Order: sequence, then structure tokens, then C-alpha cells
Amino acid sequence: MSVESSRSAPPKRAPERPSRYRADLQGLRALASLLVVTYHTWVGTVSGGVDIFFVVTGMLITTTLLGGLERTGRVDVRGFVGRLAGRLLPLAGIVLALVSIGVLVAWPVFRWEGTFQQVFASATYWENWLLADLSTDYLAQGADKSPVQHFWAMSVQGQFYLIWAGLFVLVALLARTFSGRSPRRIAFAVVGAVTLASSCWAVYGIITDPVFTYFDTFARLWEFGLGALVAIVADRLALPRAVRVGLGVAGLALILSAGLLPAAWHYPGLVALWPAGGAVALLLSHRAGDDRPGPVTRLLAWRPLSTLGNYSYGLYLFGWPVLVAYHTLFPGTAEVGPVAGTVVIVVSLVLAVVTIRGLKLFEALFARHRPPALRTVSPFAGLVPLIAIASLLAPMTTTPAPTEQRQVSAAADDVDQPSPIVEYDNVEQLQTDIRSALASEQLPDELDPGFGDASRVPEWIDDECATVDASNVDRCRYSDGDGAQGEIVVIGDSQAVSWMPGLRAAVDGRASIQLLTREMCPVSTVPVSSAWQGIDAQQACLEHNEWTMNEIRERQPLLVVMSFGVWRSARVQDVDDAAAGIDELVAGTRPYLAELQALGQPTVWLDSPPPGVPRDECALARTAEQYDESCIRSVDQEGVWRIQGLAGAAAEYGIPFESTTSWFCDTQSGFCPAYVRDIAVQADGSHLTWGMSRALAPMIDSALELELVLTP
Repeated sequence: MSVESSRSAPPKRAPERPSRYRADLQGLRALASLLVVTYHTWVGTVSGGVDIFFVVTGMLITTTLLGGLERTGRVDVRGFVGRLAGRLLPLAGIVLALVSIGVLVAWPVFRWEGTFQQVFASATYWENWLLADLSTDYLAQGADKSPVQHFWAMSVQGQFYLIWAGLFVLVALLARTFSGRSPRRIAFAVVGAVTLASSCWAVYGIITDPVFTYFDTFARLWEFGLGALVAIVADRLALPRAVRVGLGVAGLALILSAGLLPAAWHYPGLVALWPAGGAVALLLSHRAGDDRPGPVTRLLAWRPLSTLGNYSYGLYLFGWPVLVAYHTLFPGTAEVGPVAGTVVIVVSLVLAVVTIRGLKLFEALFARHRPPALRTVSPFAGLVPLIAIASLLAPMTTTPAPTEQRQVSAAADDVDQPSPIVEYDNVEQLQTDIRSALASEQLPDELDPGFGDASRVPEWIDDECATVDASNVDRCRYSDGDGAQGEIVVIGDSQAVSWMPGLRAAVDGRASIQLLTREMCPVSTVPVSSAWQGIDAQQACLEHNEWTMNEIRERQPLLVVMSFGVWRSARVQDVDDAAAGIDELVAGTRPYLAELQALGQPTVWLDSPPPGVPRDECALARTAEQYDESCIRSVDQEGVWRIQGLAGAAAEYGIPFESTTSWFCDTQSGFCPAYVRDIAVQADGSHLTWGMSRALAPMIDSALELELVLTP
């Protein structure tokens, strides 16, 4: 496909320019890749390296497309895409293949389905949208890092290539329509408009939904657009040497300091101007044919750095999977030491160099045997579609079916509850099994249920009743038998839903149970998590809580069961002031507690379990030391303050508060195991498994005093 910019004679051709190797540009790419891998390895925050890549990519792609348009009067979309595929897909395919093999060999089965979903998304270049969806999908919380999640940036770039090719097709059409205008000027106007619109969209997204916006391609286009504008105007700028030197120094300073900015400043908002602006300054500091380059330009053109730039793509692709492999081999190591981190980076670089050189050697050896039409495309590019297909098939053949003991959905009203492994009638019995689990040095051979999605409660997963509103309120009402008299209402967040298997067994059909919950919405006025919820989400929670109170007022249930798992207000989440966050959380509950008291509504606050172990790290524990580090947690001082604060607020309004810490943790040592009597306690490090919830039915019955509540 190609689009000409003139119907008649082609425009005056610009002279062919010889291809010139930009050593300083390669050095800049090397610097960006080093920032990414070092911050991934040691810091764990955004470095600005990806933003630099986007700016540089915008400049290079625009130079290619605009140069071709000016020389030939057309945009060769098919050739452009083919060359990109031949350059990018082979290495991406090899990395995805190696990761897939590693996952099958070393990772627990419950991780396969989610990981191969991301492998498929990476191979088909929509990983960024999948992560955006997962970041706002509460089911994804508690899952460990995927070894291919860094492909989100590659996906954004891949989508940018297609968008930009289409954009320059538009430029060519406009140049054809307005023959008196040069393609460069039209490109400047079109790219400038797209860049401005994208930046406004990014700022709006940061306010309303910062994490989704982080992965949003359209919120990232402005960074590519900055590089594109540099490509359009750079050759026309005659900046004095002193200005170029100053731009180089300022640009380098901005890039190196971008990772030190507060983590609360969300990308790709205005804060992204720091590294992106630094990259623009460095690009503008270069002048073709300059015999007296500035000190920063000379630094970037330094032979070792510019040579490393040749492998920057490979270093980026290998760096994250190698880091994930390190954590797989050494679970429980939250921080990577200087020696181990250096080994991770060196191994990543060696893999990148060997793979890239091997690809070049292979392609050189077999280039003569390929048809001319295929000589621009590497045979390894075919790995990507093959991996996409394989990643869809692998979970189908390897993921076990959910256990037969899992409960049925809400669609059936009169059902038999599954037989639990054990039922706990008292805390003493629980404490005995908790201490036995703590004394163990490994997980049991069989956990039933184990970790993963299949062990989450069916009211959440199958019935989709974690978030209840007017559209599904009737469907999320449970009547397990014909003898239901009256109604029990459950309010809170997804932690409240996790009590449902045990609560349904405790009620045993004597009353119906109505869920009025909403994911990530505590019965409090505070925002939940500044990291992935915006203003709109907080307002939605406030509106939901108001709707819940209206429903309770109209329904007048026998009992309200209240539970949520939030541990402090998000307004102070990024500040080391746990007490202030807990105080805000507690204060936010009082308006609702007062309303329940004013209604004379019988209510019991059944507190959520304390945060548990990361399921993936625990499943990978191989030694006693790793078991202790990864499969055992404790309630810290902040947790104690939270429980005391919430219990105190409940007492002010005459509402019984049941702290469940003794149901999950040793009351003497304060430690909490990942399993009890071969039952995984939590499915994801936060929410109860259906098996543990079911085993606690007698305890729930006693805590809620159901015999009194349900007595006619």
C-alpha cells in the first residue's frame, strides 16, 4: 500500500542523503536501556527510560516516513511495516519462546493460564491494554509480576508504528490536496495537533484513572510526537554552539534525575516532560557535520556506550525476564543486592548480544536461499505468530479443572453445600493447626483448594457478585433452601464476599443472604488506593455506600454483616505516617456506623483476615528458609493500630466488632501461615479461599450469634 502526495508529476525530489550512523543517538538508546534495567533491578520505580525510548522512536520513525514522502512523493506503508517486522519480531519471538519454556518448567500450574494470556497479548502487541484492564480488575491484585509485562512498551510502540503510518498517509493526502504546501509543513501541523491532543488526554487520564492511563497508547502518543517534531524541525534550526552545549548538559541532567522524582507523580502526565524533555534537549543538541560537538554529545558517542546502543532493544527485552527468573530461583528476596543485581544485568546483556549476533549470522547464511520478496523479513519473525497460537493452547491442555468441592453458583437456590476438609468449632482447635503449620518447613504436597483463581469464592468468580448494584442485586441474593425466613445483608468490599461460603453454610438456609458489596469500596468515606484509583472511582464508592444505606433502610434485614480489607486511607499512602492513614480510615467509617445505629439496625462487623503471603513466592519456596520468608507473615504494629481503631469506632455506636486475627495467626507469636490443615488460607495474598471460608462456618455462626438472630 502506498499513497502519493500528488496526482500528476511527483514533487521536486529532495536529494538522496547517505545513511549516517548516529553514534550519539545509539549512546542515548544505551543510556535509556541502562536506566530501565537498573531501576527495575534495584529501585523498583519508573526511571524515565521508556519515555526516552518513545521520544527517540518518534524521531527515527518520522525521519523515515517524512524522508520517504519528500523523496518519492508517497508513503510506502507495506515496505515500512515489513522492514519493522523484520527488525523487531525475531528477537521478540525468541524472548517469548524462552520465557514460555521457563514458565512451563519452573512455575506452578496455577500461574500458567494468566502468564500465557500475557504471552499471547505480547505476541499480538496489545499487552498494554491487557495490563490496563488487569490494573483496574481487582481479581488481578495479589498476583506476582509477569515475566512479559515489560512488553507493554513494545505493544505501545507497535501500535504507534501503525498509527504513525496512517498519519503520514493523511499527510500525503493533504499534500496532494494542497499542492502548494510542502509535506513537511503539513506534517508539522498534523503531528503538532496529535501531540497536543494526546498530552491533554494524558493529563485528564492521570486525574481520573492514573494506572489505566499509564498503559494507554493514546496518552503516550505525545511523547512520540515530541520526537517527531524534533525530526521535522531539527534540520531547519541553526542553534549557536553555546545553546547546543547547554541543551546537552540540561538534557542529560534531566534524564539522569528523572528516576528520583516522587513516585506519587503519575506518568505519562506532566512529570513525563522531565525525561521526555531531556531527550528532546539531547536530540536538539546534535548538529549534523559538527566538527566541534559538545561534551555531552561526545560522551554519548563514546565507543563503548554507542556499541551498547546496538543491543539496547535486546537488553530491554531480556532484562525483566532475567530479573523474574532470579526471584523464581530465590523466592522471598524482596530486594536484589548489588552483586546479584549486577549478575542479572550482565546475564541480560550477554543474552542480548549472543542472540542478536546469532540472528545476524543466521540471516546472513540463509539470505541467499530466500525469495527476493522475503529477504527483508527474518525467518524468525514467524516465531511470533506461532508463539501466539501456542500460548492459547497451552493453558487448555495443562490447567486442571476446579476441584469438585467448589460451591455451585447463585443460579441454584436449593443446593447441597460441599463437604469441607475440616470445620473449626473453636479458636483453640484453629490455634493447634496454625501452630502445626508454622512448625512445618514446607507446603503440603496437596493443597485443597490451592492458590489461584479456582480457589476464589464462586460468589465472586462465577456469579460476578463482588460488585452489586441495581442491575444485578436480585441475582446476588442467596436462598439455600425452602425454609428461608428473613434476610441477612452483607456490605463492604470483596473481602466481605470472601466470607460467603462460610456464611452460607452457617445460615444453612434459615435466611436469605443479600450481597450489597462493591470491589475496593470500604464502608468508609476515604479513598482506597491512590496507586490505581482516581477521583471517579472514589466518587463511585461514595455513591455506592449511599445506595447501600438506602437499601438497608428499605429492606430492614435481620442482620447486617459488615467487612472490608482496607488498612489505611490512600490520601497518606505514600507518606510514612501509618497512624494518620488509619485515623482517616476510622473517621471515614463513623458516618455509616452512626446511620446504622440511628436505624436501629442489628449489625456485626466481621473483620477481614490480615494480609497474607504472596501466593507465587510461597508456591515456589523450596527450602525451609524460603518457606519461612515466603509462606509466613505476621501482623505488624500498623495492623494492630488498625484493628484497635476500627474496634473502638464500632464500640462507640454499639456495634459488635469481631477481630478475626486469632482465626489466622498464632496468638502467641503473631505469625500467620499460608495454609491450615492442607487448606490454602488465601487465594491471592488477600482474599480467603472458598475452602478456608467454608471451614470457618461454625466460627462465623458463633461470631454473628446466628442462633439468636434467626430464632423466630
